[in-house]
Amino acid sequence: RVVNRDEIRAALFPECAYSLPEKRAAFQALMLAIEVNAALGESTVVDGMTFSRRSDLEKVSALAERYGLTMAPIWLDVDPEVAKRRIEADIAAGRNTPLDRVPELVDNVLERFERPPPTVPVIDAS
Repeated sequence: RVVNRDEIRAALFPECAYSLPEKRAAFQALMLAIEVNAALGESTVVDGMTFSRRSDLEKVSALAERYGLTMAPIWLDVDPEVAKRRIEADIAAGRNTPLDRVPELVDNVLERFERPPPTVPVIDAS
């Protein structure tokens, strides 16, 4: 099962201001969806978030541990300029992306980015 925070946020807040309270509410709903899947014995792929704060990754890890699940985080690493060009291409193509996904968002994420633990495998997503 795929749980996507962007989709959850859009469902909770159709006229989203992309504020921190909305983002945190969507994260809490994401955590609940993961927990329900775990209780049902279903695997979950988390999408729609960068996990730029290590504490968010640790919260998901603690939830997985509580249910005896194995968590397999993967860091998809991409050069910031490549990420910006991809966002620009999505906007130009009219792809359905969150309205806050603009090239400047890459810099905002980088300002708060906390590198994942060294045990997290890295994939070059360029």
